[in-house]
Amino acid sequence: MSVGEPWQDKSGQWMVPTRVEGGDGDDARVVGMGWAPLTPDHPLYEQWLQYIRAGWAREVDARIS
Repeated sequence: MSVGEPWQDKSGQWMVPTRVEGGDGDDARVVGMGWAPLTPDHPLYEQWLQYIRAGWAREVDARIS
């Protein structure tokens, strides 16, 4: 796993990088990054699935080449 790349935990759940914000309202500011489970209600669900599938396809292609 590298920072910013999705990964699977031991149960098979995909985890994707997410922004972690601190503060309230107008005082909100980005303070770091964290991980969020990739679930169908995630706002970038389809984009992450496409990214994960493309990476998997590249990995398989590299193995058979």
